[in-house]
Amino acid sequence: MKNKPDDYYNNGIVEMARFGRNIIMKNNISKEQHKQQMDYLKSNYPNKKKEIDSLILSIRERVSKCNPIQLLSFASDVVLLSGMRISSEIEVSPEVNRISRITEYIQSIFVSTENHYVECDEDPSAEFFAIQADVEKLYDLINEFYFYWGACLKDWYPEYNDDTIKEIVEAQMFYLVRGNRYQIHEIEYYEKLLNVHNNELRFVYGLSAIEILDGIKKIQYALSQGKFDYYNKLMTIFDSFENRENPFENETVKEVGKGFVENVLGIKLRDVIEVTGWNEKFVSSLSYEINEEKGFFDNSEFSGWPIRDLPVQKKPFIKIEDRYYCFDYYSFVDNFYRVLQKSLKKVDQAYNWGDKQKEASEKMVSEIFTQILPGCTVYTDNYYPQNGSMKKMAENDIVVLFNDTMLIVEVKAGSFVYTPPFIDFGNHILSYKSLIEKADHQCQRTYDYLMSKANPEIYRADKSYKASIKMDKIKEVYMMTVTVDNINIFAAHAEKLNFLQLKCNAISISIDDLMVYRDFFESPLIFLHFLKQRRQATQVANLVPNDELDHLGMYIKHNCYCLQFIDIPNDTTLKIYGYREELDKYFSQLYHPQLCPSKPSLHLPNLYNTILEYLTTSSLDNKCEIATYLLDFSEDAKKQFCEQIKRAFNRQREIKNYSIINASGSGDSLRYTCFVHQPDLKQISEQNRKDYVMSTLVWNEEIDRVMLEFYFDNKGNIQWMNFERFISSNIIDSEREQLFELGKIRAQRLLLEYQSFTKRKIGRNELCPCGSGKKYKNCCLKKLMK
Repeated sequence: MKNKPDDYYNNGIVEMARFGRNIIMKNNISKEQHKQQMDYLKSNYPNKKKEIDSLILSIRERVSKCNPIQLLSFASDVVLLSGMRISSEIEVSPEVNRISRITEYIQSIFVSTENHYVECDEDPSAEFFAIQADVEKLYDLINEFYFYWGACLKDWYPEYNDDTIKEIVEAQMFYLVRGNRYQIHEIEYYEKLLNVHNNELRFVYGLSAIEILDGIKKIQYALSQGKFDYYNKLMTIFDSFENRENPFENETVKEVGKGFVENVLGIKLRDVIEVTGWNEKFVSSLSYEINEEKGFFDNSEFSGWPIRDLPVQKKPFIKIEDRYYCFDYYSFVDNFYRVLQKSLKKVDQAYNWGDKQKEASEKMVSEIFTQILPGCTVYTDNYYPQNGSMKKMAENDIVVLFNDTMLIVEVKAGSFVYTPPFIDFGNHILSYKSLIEKADHQCQRTYDYLMSKANPEIYRADKSYKASIKMDKIKEVYMMTVTVDNINIFAAHAEKLNFLQLKCNAISISIDDLMVYRDFFESPLIFLHFLKQRRQATQVANLVPNDELDHLGMYIKHNCYCLQFIDIPNDTTLKIYGYREELDKYFSQLYHPQLCPSKPSLHLPNLYNTILEYLTTSSLDNKCEIATYLLDFSEDAKKQFCEQIKRAFNRQREIKNYSIINASGSGDSLRYTCFVHQPDLKQISEQNRKDYVMSTLVWNEEIDRVMLEFYFDNKGNIQWMNFERFISSNIIDSEREQLFELGKIRAQRLLLEYQSFTKRKIGRNELCPCGSGKKYKNCCLKKLMK
């Protein structure tokens, strides 16, 4: 991180500094001031809660006197218009965030409250706007309430430490986040998970999975794009007439105008059966009638609060006057799968949804990995002996083998607890333990077994032999847990959670994020390099992103992004914000291909792309290791490397001889010696090349050094590559002295060449011309004077 912030603020209590997209906050109040503040918040908790309870009763009474269809249509339109031109979370203002909750809360009130609407000719707009203002005020008060509530938690839950208390508050604040996945991925998500239930869906509802999927697609369009398309269609037709004096006499305009009235000004696009063609039996099972739900206003401590589990999340549709409507997009798409699960199980309690769900989710995850890593070998539903005995077998969901890399994957299809953290945080902890901690332990157990043998065997459920894995070919192992439900906020930094006891810091993501990775990464080698950085992030204590895609955004921006945060003080937590903005915009626009979205991209030199293309299609048994090594280079180091390769290639064609490339630096990724091979050059023997690299390693007193070899044809196309890492500790003493002398001769030659070229002495503080990366005074000047 740079030393000088872009923005700075300090009022004596809170200190804030912004470094680009990173914001560091520090609380400077004294212990006594903090105690006084906590005492104030705790003492005023009852008053703040009473104020909110009173406003909720007022909102409920006003809503109960309104026409449900009119008010919900108004709210839905307000939400739709507020989200126009917003394609990233960073663009969502607090006002828009409040507005986006109006429909779901009003619908939840309608299905939980007796309606007292009396039809009249008065324009209800003023009352609707007043209700909107009250609901927005309610969310503002609740945001304030969190501070009062958080101050009391320590007294209410003395068994929780301060870190867990902070996590409870954070979990509650993010409980209201909506939108689990990008719109472009909604249909795929439901298609993969619903098809396996096709027979049961036909039996219970008389609808196939394909018919249900087609209906989902139609509702998705109707609630998000339908109104705008009808409006644009009408405007386009108007614009096409040469004589615009009487456009309404045209039959086409009349027909489109009728559709405009029904769909844009009316409620046809929100009529579920009209839009989807689903039968009433199915739709009614996912609907509440007016005043049907009795649990929302139950006279409990937080009765009717919008930050608890809402009725609309349990059943997204509402029945009004014998018609069924869907007014809120996210209540539908975010919850439909779990709502359908509960509805179906209620009708047929004997149906084994869990096993079918496990089958579908594991198949979906394995298919995504075959798309991200073309040509990989995937083993699913694997078993292996525990404690060396076949009597007791342990299970693993997926093992993926790609070249010299292995992925150990656990898929968790269980549902995440739906109740809000501030009411039931104990069950939230149990959910995280089930979906993250348990999967992490399973990954570690599988890893331990596979690493314990040279050729570990995996089996089927009936204990029949499936395959053996040659571990001597594996150079890198990644462990991942994938959840069907999106628990993004904590999954993105699961290893930092105080209440989880993780063993291997497996990367925890949702299926939604995995689909994003598949569609973003065009190179399997770059994807694996990202996994390396993502795993490294689990070891950076101060790095606490709230979204998985912030990891990807940081990778696109910084490559080895953890290095950006190594200087952050240990007592400072870094919250990441805004790194996913370009990703949000790209994936949001994919639903509208006419926008021709531009994918965010890594900044790689052309030669790097050529190298990665060659490696991807090559049969080299260590191509992942080679790609990861080269991708670790900084942006400047990448450019320098490519320039050196091009310069060597061109120079060698001129002099008909080799010009060996050496580079060294303080970072592990910069110690390499490169040979550029091309036709018509006299070959340096393999042993001489290795001696050259090892002598450089010994003379420079390095831990290791990499030998890279590129074999080009006359047109500059890569024909073959070689990568070999030499370790200093592996060199035997009898060879070390001879290699040291060879290194000395090489260094002296490079010094003479440098002085001959520059016509001056070497400065003591200049980098040594021998390529060690050290200053001259600490390298050859000191060594050669001995």
